[in-house]
Amino acid sequence: MKLRSAGTILAALAIQIAARAPAAPAPLMRDSFEAGAGGWRAFGPNSKLSFTHEAAQVKEGKAALQFDYSIGKGDLGVLLLPTPDAALAKAKSFRFWVKGGHSTPLAILLQEHEGGRYTVFFTVPRDAWQRVELAPSDFILGEDANDPKDPDGRLDMDRVETISIADLGQLFAQSEDAALKELLGVSPGPRTLYLDDFVASEEALPNPAPPASGEVRLDPFARPQAAWMGVGGVRLSVTSPGAAGSGLQAEYHQAPGKLIGLARRVPRGALAGMDRLLFEAASAKPARLVVQIEEAGGGKYNTLVDVPGESQVGKLSLKLSEFGAADDSKDSNGHLDLDQINQIVILDATGLLEMKDQDNTLRISNLRAAPSAK
Repeated sequence: MKLRSAGTILAALAIQIAARAPAAPAPLMRDSFEAGAGGWRAFGPNSKLSFTHEAAQVKEGKAALQFDYSIGKGDLGVLLLPTPDAALAKAKSFRFWVKGGHSTPLAILLQEHEGGRYTVFFTVPRDAWQRVELAPSDFILGEDANDPKDPDGRLDMDRVETISIADLGQLFAQSEDAALKELLGVSPGPRTLYLDDFVASEEALPNPAPPASGEVRLDPFARPQAAWMGVGGVRLSVTSPGAAGSGLQAEYHQAPGKLIGLARRVPRGALAGMDRLLFEAASAKPARLVVQIEEAGGGKYNTLVDVPGESQVGKLSLKLSEFGAADDSKDSNGHLDLDQINQIVILDATGLLEMKDQDNTLRISNLRAAPSAK
């Protein structure tokens, strides 16, 4: 009797397992841009859509979509894809690659037919392809004054009629405050985004690990993109996305008169009933952080935290009741309403307060809110 080698047996088992494994569902929508724009359009002044076959600007295949626009007063360009009726009804994920010539925060918007506008923010690095993976649950209803109202307050994928991509730097550029624009690092001029291999699928993304009982995880850092808006010339990335200990890494320059900002939208009401904001922070250089929570109506409340240098990991527990009103807070009742919080902001004010002039790397992880300890 001839014995088969262990390698042969394992190979045979692998073939059997692969044969029995369910095939991945076919994409509901896929734009590789090899044969055209796939329905994508450019809207706005100084906005133009084209294709590139330049190898350095293509991630998959031989072509990518090129979106040219500009940052400046009056310039608001959007990359938009109309979707057929109910085409995304079964969509559980969006996956694509994007690349920009500048580090900039982007917004992905899903517009319902006669309904709400749902948005995800994230920041892309300069001159590097960024993998983006999104689930419908990542999108948050827009509730600003110019956002349309949503009758049921939830994202209905079968009613999504357009997908849009926009550079948030365009919104910052509309400000009349020149000092604010300089503080935010807004510089006018032409911009280019490249988009490749856009896929909408029934295939769900992996679920992040659940938080401890009673806690609310405000960012699981489970996606490859940094789901934060970065301003002031900061480069954002996610370290080991989805793994234990994954977190947000911010690389930037502390400079006199300069403020570095990181902002993340959270669903309104996510902090209702919470008592503390918890996270871990490590900074290469000593940093003075302003941690701010913001209400949907304009209220802003913050506290100051000192983080030591040498990349020492510090575990921070900030009582929400001790956050004070910011100088620019516009709160109609003058009181922090936790059920109205929709944004968390972390500012490095070291350069502004201490006139430091140096490069720094800041890491944030395990960001969550917790109720009072019993």
